[in-house]
Amino acid sequence: MSDIATATGTNRTYVSAFFNREAECTFYDYVNKYRIEYACNLLLHSNENITMIAEKSGFNSSQSFIRVFSKIMGTSPTKYRNEATS
Repeated sequence: MSDIATATGTNRTYVSAFFNREAECTFYDYVNKYRIEYACNLLLHSNENITMIAEKSGFNSSQSFIRVFSKIMGTSPTKYRNEATS
């Protein structure tokens, strides 16, 4: 968030308020949704394991990735991949 604030010549408070107002979610929720969209594409179009997909999607750990993915998508990454490819 600091990088965005610096790049746009504003401050973190403004960036946070902007996302809350315009995206109707927090900055971190917005970033996580974007990461999960990217991860869904990788799950459907690659054979990479969950750990590698978590890393490529910007998550620090596969556990964190699985938790966020399950919250947003309503299913685990493995189930998502299996159901989409069957």
